Amino acid sequence: MKRARKEELDGKWKKVATRAVTDDKFKDKLVADPLKTLGEFDLSVPENVEVLVGHANTITLVEPKDAPEELSKEVRWWRVRLDMIQEFGKEERSGTAGGPIQDDEDV
Repeated sequence: MKRARKEELDGKWKKVATRAVTDDKFKDKLVADPLKTLGEFDLSVPENVEVLVGHANTITLVEPKDAPEELSKEVRWWRVRLDMIQEFGKEERSGTAGGPIQDDEDV
């Protein structure tokens, strides 16, 4: 992915990530519908990439066969961010977000 494109995506992502860690309602919205919420920040999956939504809102991106390296790099960028969003959701479901780690051993 070209440097300018990566910087553009990273800048938009930073706004999303910052808001997600400071605004629980926004984080819930992001976890519930990542692609729509990211679209509000002018972030959208590249054309020609198939988007599959599965159980627990898991998103899989499928590149076209023989995708150019630039597209493959951008898809990898997207996969990392979508994985991060899934992790936000796991924190919410487990109830451990921001809470202390519980240990049965005496300290």
